[in-house]
Amino acid sequence: MKLKNGIKNFFKKLLEGLLGLIILIGIIYYIVHTDWWNEFTERGERLRIQSDATYRAQFLGSEGVELQRKLSLLIVRRDTTTNESELETLNEEIKNTIDAIHAKYLMRSVEEAIQIEDWHLSVEDYERMNRMPIPQPDGGISTPVELKKEWCYSAYQTAYWETAYSHCRYHAKLNDAKAQYLFASILQNGNGVIEDADWAYVWYTIAVLNDYDAAVAARENLLSTLQSREISLLDQRVIRCMNSNFSECGD
Repeated sequence: MKLKNGIKNFFKKLLEGLLGLIILIGIIYYIVHTDWWNEFTERGERLRIQSDATYRAQFLGSEGVELQRKLSLLIVRRDTTTNESELETLNEEIKNTIDAIHAKYLMRSVEEAIQIEDWHLSVEDYERMNRMPIPQPDGGISTPVELKKEWCYSAYQTAYWETAYSHCRYHAKLNDAKAQYLFASILQNGNGVIEDADWAYVWYTIAVLNDYDAAVAARENLLSTLQSREISLLDQRVIRCMNSNFSECGD
């Protein structure tokens, strides 16, 4: 008897569950296929496009301000009119204004990209680009970028400190003496980074060992500020850094 009742309750709950599922599917079907839902999704997409255009217009200076004002006024007119003919005209003007904003934004982006020198991007940026090759117009893909030590020198000379730090550290670890000296200088003076006289001493010393003359005086100046015990510990860092092929150099 208990078994019979258990089976009966099981099928009862199963039927209730199926009925609930059928009702839920029916509700979803009704929502998706009714006009108000389509209007809701279309309105959401329209707002997204308009918001994106408004955001991009902010980067176009006075011209962008004018386009933004024009777009705002057109949207207000469209959303307050009931005239079908006028509505169609306004939608076309809105589309043209949005297209104009996107076109000018794209042109501005291209102009800015042209002005970017190779050394403006950090080593980390190039590493990300090399991991994800960029498709080219001819159907091929971009080849990995070879990082040049001159980029360290250019970034340092123009006080482009963030990328100077990145490129000089990279080439210092490839045992380029000038990059080692410049990297030490960046660390010593805290150019774009926290001052670190200890590691500046390490890299100055390595540059001296690589016969980079300018590093000699810089190292001597730092030596005058250090105690003998500190110098001994820092020399151990130099040895560890060089013997590890620059893999154990503080970062």
